[in-house]
Amino acid sequence: MGAPSELVTEQGAFVWRGRSTVIRIPGHATCLAHLTGTDRDTYLAGLTPGADIDHRGTPFTEDLLNRLLTALRDPTPQRPCLGDARFSEAQFSGRARFGGAQFSEAAGFNRAQYSGRAEFGRALCPVVSWWGPVVCAGVLDLSRAVFGAPVTLEIAAREVRCTRTRRESTATARIRHASVDLGYAALADPVAVTAHPAPFTTADAHVVDESLLAGPATVRVASVQAWTPPCWS
Repeated sequence: MGAPSELVTEQGAFVWRGRSTVIRIPGHATCLAHLTGTDRDTYLAGLTPGADIDHRGTPFTEDLLNRLLTALRDPTPQRPCLGDARFSEAQFSGRARFGGAQFSEAAGFNRAQYSGRAEFGRALCPVVSWWGPVVCAGVLDLSRAVFGAPVTLEIAAREVRCTRTRRESTATARIRHASVDLGYAALADPVAVTAHPAPFTTADAHVVDESLLAGPATVRVASVQAWTPPCWS
């Protein structure tokens, strides 16, 4: 067998044997994380708010993710705006700050791994219908996020916070390992929170790696305090 770091080029992507598919930047032979400083600066400078991005399998440091989201920031709503965003199998180290981001199309985080805290507070997801499975070694924070379409969330984390999250349609949250805080969530339609009995499996039959999380996969609901949305006349 080849070494784990061996690369094979396939349809514009790097395929790491034994690991994930890593998408390369158009016109370059590597992913965003491994571009030289000048090439990385040029790529980021060419992004505009609402751009489609594909960084599947890319290892993100906290600084690199912040630079990417800054390049996508719309000065009018003062938030990063992403079109079709593909982060499947990406690995995020440090704090992943997606708070306030707007995902106007798909938000692909299938098999994404977070070694620290993952923040999606106040994120806007009007058409996202499936999110995950993701694995987070710390807190995954969805507080005040807004989901406009029926959505399924698959999350393995130490803690999941959904305080004041707004869901304008039905939602299913399949959880592993975590304590879940639903305090004051605004739930216009039924929401089902279930403890998933086994590691998540993707549509292409890959079992999701949960090695970032030690111990039993027990799920505990910490808070379900209700919040009644105002009635507008």
